[in-house]
Amino acid sequence: MRELKQLSPPTVLAGVFILSALPFLAVELFPSRLYRVMDTASYLVFHNAAEFFSIMVSLSIFGIGWYTYEQSTDRHALFLSSAFFAIGLIDFMHAMGYAGMPAFITPNSANKSTQFWIAARCISAAAFFGSAYIYRDGPGRWLSKPILMTTALVISGTTFVAITFFPSHLPATFIEGVGLTPFKKISEYLIIGLLLLAMAAYWKRMSTTGDTLLIYYLAAFILCIFSELVFAIYKSVFDTYNVLGHVYKVAAFFLIYKGIFAASVMAPYVRLVDASERLMTDVIELKRAEEDKSKMEAQLRQAQKMEAVGQLSGGIAHDFNNILTAIIGYGHLLLMKMAKDDPLRVNVAQILEAADRAAILTHSLLAFSRNQIINVKPVAINGLISKVEAFLRRIIGEDIELRTVLSGREHVVMVDSGQIEQALVNLATNARDAMPKGGVLTIETMLIEIDSGFVQSHGYGVPGSYVIVSVSDTGTGIDEETRKKIFDPFFTTKEQGKGTGLGLSMVYGIIKQHGGYINVYSELERGATFKIYLPIATIPAEEKRMTEEADETEGGSETILVAEDDAALRKLFGDVLEEFGYTVITAADGQEAITRFNANRDKIRLCILDLIMPIKGGGEVYDEIRTMNPDIGVIFASGYTADKIYKEGILTEGPEIILKPVSPTDLLKKVRQVLDGKPNS
Repeated sequence: MRELKQLSPPTVLAGVFILSALPFLAVELFPSRLYRVMDTASYLVFHNAAEFFSIMVSLSIFGIGWYTYEQSTDRHALFLSSAFFAIGLIDFMHAMGYAGMPAFITPNSANKSTQFWIAARCISAAAFFGSAYIYRDGPGRWLSKPILMTTALVISGTTFVAITFFPSHLPATFIEGVGLTPFKKISEYLIIGLLLLAMAAYWKRMSTTGDTLLIYYLAAFILCIFSELVFAIYKSVFDTYNVLGHVYKVAAFFLIYKGIFAASVMAPYVRLVDASERLMTDVIELKRAEEDKSKMEAQLRQAQKMEAVGQLSGGIAHDFNNILTAIIGYGHLLLMKMAKDDPLRVNVAQILEAADRAAILTHSLLAFSRNQIINVKPVAINGLISKVEAFLRRIIGEDIELRTVLSGREHVVMVDSGQIEQALVNLATNARDAMPKGGVLTIETMLIEIDSGFVQSHGYGVPGSYVIVSVSDTGTGIDEETRKKIFDPFFTTKEQGKGTGLGLSMVYGIIKQHGGYINVYSELERGATFKIYLPIATIPAEEKRMTEEADETEGGSETILVAEDDAALRKLFGDVLEEFGYTVITAADGQEAITRFNANRDKIRLCILDLIMPIKGGGEVYDEIRTMNPDIGVIFASGYTADKIYKEGILTEGPEIILKPVSPTDLLKKVRQVLDGKPNS
């Protein structure tokens, strides 16, 4: 049977009305053929079958509403089911009181049976009308199970006693040889009126609450109305009207059963399924949230660890660079003064080479900590890769094939070309080591739009346009445990003495300092892919400007003030400058530098100031001497990281800066450039 609630209520009710009216109209139009359809014996069988089926349906309605109440808590269904318990009992009395059935207590009669019928129909109509005002979760202490059961038993018991033992005291409903009494007909019409009121109440309730399950009851009421109508006009129990009345009744009871079943069983089941689905969804969402939380916590710990190491590397840079500056400076001075055929030059060269490696280590640490000064310019990324391609081929060797898959459109990024080239060299070197038997190294570029979904799923990034530089190899791959630590400083899978472990950490620092992101995808024996995300620039790329620098180091005769709190470096700078003809005035702190400058302001042409000094720092000294001589040349020297320099607010557009460790040659070139007023190179 098609679910009535799937159709619109007016359509359902119109359809039920038409289907109910068709057999009634057929009898009215063809009474001679359809009027009498059964004999006494056949009708008795039909009547008993119809009544006992309706009794079973009534008791089923009672069972469903009564025993599912604890789960459904539907007071409306509980009320109707209790009423149908009484209706079923009275219908049983009606069936047993019919003439031809065994007389257990008093003689059976058509009048007695009809009286039971009228009683059952009146009770059902009253119950239908009353149930329209009883809501599923509405108030009503009197709707408890004990009260309803007691009421049903009292009504059915009182009806049984009154009609069984005192039928003559009640209005007659059927007279042998005459037929239905006026009381019976009037009662049927009153029942029909009560059913119409019930329909109106249910329709209003359905329109107000939107409860489409009520359509079952409205359809049942239409069938009940037709049932009562034919029982008001039938002439003989053997005619078609009587048969139709019982068919209408059985169909109506079945629809009531459907409505009770839907409200008491199906609705709680649907709510249970919905609750289970919501619970499952909540569990999945909770699990996903916990996974995301764990992922974010791991990323936060990683970022904090990287930041801590960066702070550590920046903290040691100052002292370490001062030491290296002294070693490199005096080493170069010693080398300059030695004859070209001096056998000890080899030893000095070894010292300088070791110092250079230490300087590279320091710069690697600074790159990792993202504190190294970078000179960013708009650069065409495809052109940069094409430029470094030949150099990479020499690094990886002949047994590894280098493929470049560049996007068809050139994309411009704001980067320090040298730093990005260094990152690509480091990645290529690691890829080469991962492919000892040869393989393929692929560098690919493409444009990508990072949105909020990407940021949420990956845990990093800012929405916008990026160029991806993908470096892939077909090597041995990286396991999960190694992949988690691959960007850590000093972490390496190579044998002792084969590397410092700063290659990938340096790449990480370079990319982060450029405002980009890097991640790695890899599995054992499946190679590795490093993806670099660089934000797109909004200005065109610059053409590379070639500059010519003199190979010969030039000296001079100017007077230079050197303010440096480290005694060894102060002496080194003085020795180097004096060696090349300059006159040097030294100061051990900022206050002494101001005093010496004030005393020699007419002589001093250039000041070399350490940024961080006792009493007064280089920035304060710079401000005061500029008030005395706005045209004085100034060079800042520092072993601190760029991060600290910028935070102190010392590095501005005006002064030049040299970062320790600095070689004598670089120092002399920078001095000559400033004294000659040449642009910064």
